[in-house]
Amino acid sequence: MQKKDDQITVIFFDVGDVMAHDYVDSKVADLAAKHNRDLHEMLKLRKQVRARADAGEISDREFWVQLLAAVGVTATESDLECETFEQPIEATLEVVKQLKQLGYRLVILSNDSRESSNYRRAKYGYDSIFDHVIISCYYGLIKPDSELYEKALQELNIAAHESLFIDDREKNVKASESVGMKGILFKNAAQLSDELRKLGLI
Repeated sequence: MQKKDDQITVIFFDVGDVMAHDYVDSKVADLAAKHNRDLHEMLKLRKQVRARADAGEISDREFWVQLLAAVGVTATESDLECETFEQPIEATLEVVKQLKQLGYRLVILSNDSRESSNYRRAKYGYDSIFDHVIISCYYGLIKPDSELYEKALQELNIAAHESLFIDDREKNVKASESVGMKGILFKNAAQLSDELRKLGLI
């Protein structure tokens, strides 16, 4: 075990597939099967249209309506239901709670729409666990845009070397490292715990 790096005081967490399963792809697959549409095509469209929701340009509801319209389907209310697809990753939450007990400042830094992020904050009690929440849609910027990381550091009034960023996408981790943050590529909660131990943080 390395000596604890006392410089790291703030730990940033992504949400999708780190704190909670990213329900969007599962929902897209469900809609493709329901309406007999090509899943590969819908997943390609998802990347294009979802970026607009994550940047705050359209609502979550508009995302689903536009995605389905792009493949010739008029969305119904049942097409817009997402609650049943939302599932937390409990093991990661336990790691987060451990870090909170150790006194680190914990921050969410995630790409998401207003509606989805607000739903998760309420359902999983993120506001009582995390000290700060930074969601892409309120900044008009989405990871891996380095400007979003820089704004996060400015908002928290910390230097990059004081922070650690955890995300399941390599391009997002590399972007955090490009501005001077330390990064961990998340695979699962057990691997995350091992990485944190190697850094001497737990």
